[in-house]
Amino acid sequence: MDGFKDLVEDSLDVVVYHTLAAGNMMEAERLRGAALHVVRASHAALSIGLNDVNRWKQGPDEMVSRPCLWWVLYFLEKRIHYKCGIPYLLRPSEVNMIEFLTNKGDPEIEDVNLDIVESMISWCKLWALIWQDFLAPNPPLAGKWAEVQIADSRIVVSYKELPPRLLWNTAKVGEYIDSGLTVIDMRRTLQVYLVSQ
Repeated sequence: MDGFKDLVEDSLDVVVYHTLAAGNMMEAERLRGAALHVVRASHAALSIGLNDVNRWKQGPDEMVSRPCLWWVLYFLEKRIHYKCGIPYLLRPSEVNMIEFLTNKGDPEIEDVNLDIVESMISWCKLWALIWQDFLAPNPPLAGKWAEVQIADSRIVVSYKELPPRLLWNTAKVGEYIDSGLTVIDMRRTLQVYLVSQ
Protein backbone atom coordinates (compact mmCIF):
# COMPACT_ATOMS: atom_id res chain seq x y z
CA MET A 1 0.00 0.00 0.00
CA ASP A 2 2.95 2.32 0.44
CA GLY A 3 3.27 2.59 -3.34
CA PHE A 4 -0.11 4.36 -3.50
CA LYS A 5 0.96 7.22 -1.23
CA ASP A 6 2.93 8.94 -4.00
CA LEU A 7 0.16 8.86 -6.62
CA VAL A 8 -0.77 12.38 -7.67
CA GLU A 9 -3.61 11.87 -10.16
CA ASP A 10 -7.03 10.77 -8.98
CA SER A 11 -7.91 7.32 -10.23
CA LEU A 12 -9.97 4.29 -9.32
CA ASP A 13 -6.89 2.78 -7.65
CA VAL A 14 -6.55 5.84 -5.40
CA VAL A 15 -10.21 5.51 -4.37
CA VAL A 16 -9.75 1.81 -3.59
CA TYR A 17 -6.59 2.49 -1.56
CA HIS A 18 -8.10 5.27 0.55
CA THR A 19 -11.40 3.39 1.01
CA LEU A 20 -9.61 0.29 2.32
CA ALA A 21 -7.32 2.41 4.50
CA ALA A 22 -10.33 4.30 5.93
CA GLY A 23 -12.17 1.07 6.72
CA ASN A 24 -9.15 -0.52 8.39
CA MET A 25 -8.41 2.59 10.44
CA MET A 26 -12.06 2.85 11.50
CA GLU A 27 -12.02 -0.75 12.72
CA ALA A 28 -8.83 0.00 14.65
CA GLU A 29 -10.59 3.05 16.20
CA ARG A 30 -8.04 5.41 14.64
CA LEU A 31 -10.82 7.79 13.68
CA ARG A 32 -8.77 10.85 12.74
CA GLY A 33 -6.76 8.85 10.21
CA ALA A 34 -9.93 7.13 8.98
CA ALA A 35 -11.60 10.51 8.45
CA LEU A 36 -8.61 11.80 6.46
CA HIS A 37 -8.59 8.71 4.23
CA VAL A 38 -12.35 8.82 3.65
CA VAL A 39 -12.12 12.52 2.68
CA ARG A 40 -9.31 11.72 0.22
CA ALA A 41 -11.28 8.78 -1.19
CA SER A 42 -14.41 10.94 -1.50
CA HIS A 43 -12.50 13.70 -3.27
CA ALA A 44 -10.88 11.26 -5.69
CA ALA A 45 -14.22 9.50 -6.31
CA LEU A 46 -15.98 12.77 -7.11
CA SER A 47 -13.04 13.88 -9.24
CA ILE A 48 -13.21 10.80 -11.48
CA GLY A 49 -17.02 10.81 -11.53
CA LEU A 50 -17.55 7.61 -9.54
CA ASN A 51 -20.85 9.06 -8.29
CA ASP A 52 -22.22 9.62 -11.81
CA VAL A 53 -22.86 6.65 -14.09
CA ASN A 54 -22.83 8.98 -17.11
CA ARG A 55 -19.13 9.80 -16.54
CA TRP A 56 -17.89 6.22 -16.30
CA LYS A 57 -15.27 5.08 -18.77
CA GLN A 58 -14.71 1.41 -18.06
CA GLY A 59 -11.07 0.40 -18.49
CA PRO A 60 -10.27 -3.01 -19.99
CA ASP A 61 -8.30 -4.16 -16.95
CA GLU A 62 -10.57 -2.85 -14.18
CA MET A 63 -11.04 -5.38 -11.43
CA VAL A 64 -13.29 -3.26 -9.21
CA SER A 65 -17.04 -2.90 -9.54
CA ARG A 66 -17.62 0.86 -9.72
CA PRO A 67 -21.14 0.79 -8.21
CA CYS A 68 -20.05 -1.48 -5.35
CA LEU A 69 -16.99 0.67 -4.63
CA TRP A 70 -19.08 3.84 -4.64
CA TRP A 71 -21.68 2.45 -2.23
CA VAL A 72 -19.04 1.02 0.13
CA LEU A 73 -17.31 4.44 0.17
CA TYR A 74 -20.66 6.19 0.66
CA PHE A 75 -21.47 3.95 3.63
CA LEU A 76 -17.99 4.26 5.16
CA GLU A 77 -18.08 8.04 4.84
CA LYS A 78 -21.36 8.17 6.78
CA ARG A 79 -20.16 5.73 9.43
CA ILE A 80 -16.78 7.37 10.02
CA HIS A 81 -18.14 10.89 10.12
CA TYR A 82 -20.89 9.79 12.50
CA LYS A 83 -18.29 8.26 14.82
CA CYS A 84 -16.22 11.46 14.63
CA GLY A 85 -19.27 13.69 15.13
CA ILE A 86 -18.64 15.74 12.00
CA PRO A 87 -20.93 16.53 9.04
CA TYR A 88 -21.14 14.30 6.00
CA LEU A 89 -19.50 15.27 2.73
CA LEU A 90 -21.35 13.04 0.27
CA ARG A 91 -24.99 14.06 -0.08
CA PRO A 92 -27.76 11.87 -1.57
CA SER A 93 -28.46 14.56 -4.18
CA GLU A 94 -24.94 14.12 -5.60
CA VAL A 95 -25.50 10.50 -6.62
CA ASN A 96 -26.53 9.59 -10.16
CA MET A 97 -26.64 5.81 -10.27
CA ILE A 98 -28.88 2.89 -9.54
CA GLU A 99 -29.27 1.84 -5.92
CA PHE A 100 -29.23 -1.87 -6.63
CA LEU A 101 -26.08 -3.48 -7.93
CA THR A 102 -27.23 -6.47 -9.95
CA ASN A 103 -30.05 -8.96 -10.20
CA LYS A 104 -30.55 -11.75 -7.69
CA GLY A 105 -28.99 -14.99 -8.82
CA ASP A 106 -26.12 -13.30 -10.70
CA PRO A 107 -23.07 -15.60 -10.53
CA GLU A 108 -20.68 -12.63 -9.98
CA ILE A 109 -21.93 -11.89 -6.46
CA GLU A 110 -23.66 -14.14 -3.97
CA ASP A 111 -27.19 -13.13 -2.99
CA VAL A 112 -26.27 -12.78 0.69
CA ASN A 113 -23.49 -10.30 -0.13
CA LEU A 114 -25.79 -8.43 -2.48
CA ASP A 115 -28.35 -8.20 0.32
CA ILE A 116 -25.70 -6.81 2.67
CA VAL A 117 -24.60 -4.09 0.24
CA GLU A 118 -28.17 -3.12 -0.63
CA SER A 119 -29.08 -2.92 3.07
CA MET A 120 -25.98 -0.74 3.64
CA ILE A 121 -27.22 1.60 0.90
CA SER A 122 -30.70 1.78 2.43
CA TRP A 123 -29.48 2.37 5.98
CA CYS A 124 -26.86 4.98 5.11
CA LYS A 125 -29.39 6.97 3.08
CA LEU A 126 -31.84 6.80 5.97
CA TRP A 127 -29.14 7.84 8.45
CA ALA A 128 -28.08 10.77 6.23
CA LEU A 129 -31.67 12.04 6.26
CA ILE A 130 -31.94 11.65 10.03
CA TRP A 131 -28.65 13.46 10.51
CA GLN A 132 -29.58 16.45 8.38
CA ASP A 133 -33.13 16.69 9.76
CA PHE A 134 -32.47 16.16 13.48
CA LEU A 135 -28.79 16.13 14.47
CA ALA A 136 -26.91 18.63 12.29
CA PRO A 137 -26.26 22.13 13.57
CA ASN A 138 -29.49 24.09 13.15
CA PRO A 139 -31.58 21.06 12.13
CA PRO A 140 -34.89 21.95 10.48
CA LEU A 141 -37.00 19.28 12.20
CA ALA A 142 -35.48 19.17 15.70
CA GLY A 143 -38.12 19.25 18.40
CA LYS A 144 -41.01 18.48 16.05
CA TRP A 145 -42.55 15.38 17.60
CA ALA A 146 -44.61 14.41 14.55
CA GLU A 147 -41.43 14.39 12.41
CA VAL A 148 -39.61 12.25 14.99
CA GLN A 149 -42.45 9.71 14.80
CA ILE A 150 -42.25 9.69 10.99
CA ALA A 151 -38.49 9.08 11.16
CA ASP A 152 -39.07 6.30 13.67
CA SER A 153 -41.60 4.71 11.32
CA ARG A 154 -39.05 4.85 8.48
CA ILE A 155 -36.56 2.98 10.66
CA VAL A 156 -39.12 0.28 11.50
CA VAL A 157 -40.11 -0.11 7.83
CA SER A 158 -36.45 -0.32 6.75
CA TYR A 159 -35.84 -3.03 9.35
CA LYS A 160 -38.87 -5.02 8.22
CA GLU A 161 -37.70 -4.82 4.58
CA LEU A 162 -34.42 -6.54 5.40
CA PRO A 163 -34.07 -10.08 4.07
CA PRO A 164 -34.68 -12.66 6.83
CA ARG A 165 -31.04 -13.78 6.78
CA LEU A 166 -29.91 -10.27 7.79
CA LEU A 167 -32.23 -9.95 10.77
CA TRP A 168 -30.75 -10.35 14.25
CA ASN A 169 -31.04 -13.89 15.55
CA THR A 170 -30.24 -14.16 19.26
CA ALA A 171 -29.97 -17.94 19.00
CA LYS A 172 -26.83 -17.58 16.83
CA VAL A 173 -24.82 -15.53 19.34
CA GLY A 174 -23.26 -18.64 20.91
CA GLU A 175 -22.38 -19.95 17.47
CA TYR A 176 -20.54 -16.72 16.57
CA ILE A 177 -18.66 -16.64 19.88
CA ASP A 178 -17.60 -20.29 19.54
CA SER A 179 -16.28 -19.76 15.98
CA GLY A 180 -13.33 -17.73 17.30
CA LEU A 181 -13.81 -14.94 14.76
CA THR A 182 -14.09 -11.44 16.14
CA VAL A 183 -16.49 -8.83 14.79
CA ILE A 184 -13.49 -6.95 13.39
CA ASP A 185 -12.33 -10.08 11.50
CA MET A 186 -15.78 -10.58 9.97
CA ARG A 187 -16.06 -6.91 8.97
CA ARG A 188 -12.61 -6.86 7.35
CA THR A 189 -13.40 -10.00 5.37
CA LEU A 190 -16.67 -8.48 4.17
CA GLN A 191 -15.02 -5.16 3.33
CA VAL A 192 -12.25 -6.76 1.26
CA TYR A 193 -14.81 -8.93 -0.53
CA LEU A 194 -17.12 -6.00 -1.33
CA VAL A 195 -14.35 -3.82 -2.71
CA SER A 196 -13.05 -6.66 -4.86
CA GLN A 197 -16.47 -7.26 -6.47
